[in-house]
Amino acid sequence: MKCKYIGARGISICVNEDNPLWKGDLAGYGALHNWIRRHKPKPSLCENCKIKPPYDLANLNNHNYRRDVDDYVWLCRKCHNSMDRQKTFVKGVCPICNKYFKKRKGAETKHCSKRCADLSYKTGMMLECKYCGVKFYMSGIYIKRERKYCSQKCYFGDKNERKQTIRIR
Repeated sequence: MKCKYIGARGISICVNEDNPLWKGDLAGYGALHNWIRRHKPKPSLCENCKIKPPYDLANLNNHNYRRDVDDYVWLCRKCHNSMDRQKTFVKGVCPICNKYFKKRKGAETKHCSKRCADLSYKTGMMLECKYCGVKFYMSGIYIKRERKYCSQKCYFGDKNERKQTIRIR
């Protein structure tokens, strides 16, 4: 093991691969970024736009962090955010309207809009109003209650007609 002896007491400091706690590519996000900052010189301008000074180290290998200086570039904040946005979106197909839409990678979004999502959760069925004959959607909760009318107006209209026919008899 190669170690440096420093100080009057002869304290040894083991660095990089010589350190018994060295993790190599298994090191965490922060440790790898610190290592890259020490080993990759920071340019005066962003490596992408060459206009603004760089603030961030960006990983080029789709967030697969390795201890390789060539996998990282120094970018300004704007270039770094735009590069990350390109990596994080994927195409999805809405099962209701069959439209293509952008969704975040790993997101559970299955629909292109709230309207399509609401349509997919409908558990009811189409019924015909007993009073006016109009077809209407009845939610799954109310089907068990055997509702037969599309609105309150139809319900009371039918109720009043039944009362009148009973009075006539």
